[in-house]
Parts: sequence; C-alpha cells; structure tokens
Amino acid sequence: LYPRSNHCSSSSDFLRRTLWSSAAVGDGRIHGGTTCHPNGLGFGVEQVHDAEISIRAANGGDADVIIGFNRAMAAETEQVRLDESASDKGVRIALSDPRGCRYFLAEVNREIAGQTMLTTEWSDWRNGWFWWIQSVYVLPAFRQIGVFRALYNHVRDLARREPDVRGLRLYVDRDNERAMRTYEKLGMTRTRYLLFEEGL
Repeated sequence: LYPRSNHCSSSSDFLRRTLWSSAAVGDGRIHGGTTCHPNGLGFGVEQVHDAEISIRAANGGDADVIIGFNRAMAAETEQVRLDESASDKGVRIALSDPRGCRYFLAEVNREIAGQTMLTTEWSDWRNGWFWWIQSVYVLPAFRQIGVFRALYNHVRDLARREPDVRGLRLYVDRDNERAMRTYEKLGMTRTRYLLFEEGL
C-alpha cells in the first residue's frame, strides 16, 4: 500500500523510528537497531518477488510482532505514537478471545511480512454479518509483491464459506488514495457512508 523500500539500511532506519526500541520484537526474528534483519528485510528484489506468500491465523505467541506492527502503522499513516499500555493490552486481550476479533499474518519464505485484523458487525437490515478488515500493515521490504492481496483473498475465501456473511468492509484515511486504488483493484467499491465518532 506504500512505496517499497529496496535497501536493508532504509528498512532498518524505518523500524528504529517506529518501534522505539532496540529490543527484539516478537519471536526474535525482527530486531530494531540492526542493519540487516533475519526476517528478510535484507532480501534483494528478485528474492522477494520469487518468494512464496502464505497466510495463517495469529496466536498468542505473535503478540509482540503485532504490537510492533501496530506501532509502526500508527507512526507511518497517522504520525502518532500509540499509548503503549493500552494498545499492547488491547492486542493481547484480542488474541486471547477470538470471539471479539481475529488476526491473520502473512509470511514470505516463512518470515512474518504483514498482518490484518478481522472484526464482525451484525446487520439487522441484511440479517447477517459484515466482516471488517482492520489493522492492515505490511513491512516496507515486502510491499507491492502481493502480501495484502494474499491477506485479503484469504479473508474473502473464509467469508464466502459462511452463509450468513453479507460482505467485507473497511475504513481508510480520506487522503490515502493509494490504498483506495488498491482496495478497488481487489473488487471493493466506495460507499456513500462517512464515519463519525466520539471519544469517551
């Protein structure tokens, strides 16, 4: 959804700016502060393009990776630093109770490259569920090779197997035209609805 970084050093700089930590994130394969990362941030373009993308459900052991991705996403897309206590706890609670939401991770050559979160909304008008796609993030080194498309297709395939799911929805920053074009290429359409909220 965003321009892809082709250099290991720039990817490392990005993670240092967004994860705010020199400690390992997740299962030890993503390390802020290093020049090249074992998780594939040092891959050349040819290697990444030839890679196999697989999707799996996240589990409790993925909490730190998801927390890191969420921090990076907030910093990059909205230029904000998340309240670490609240957001970290939010991820761990979500992973402990899949009734509220589910996370899916994309792996490239068995290394975690991206994520999405799935929540549900009941529609009395449609007598069924809408699935909301949220918390989308793809590491810079793995962008524009089909990682989000693989995540989206996986969620859509799951939804099509459920007879009471009426559709997929997501919200996007109104200035993020690149993301909107990506969603439209996947078959989504812009709706007439606007999003309102009140913080409590």
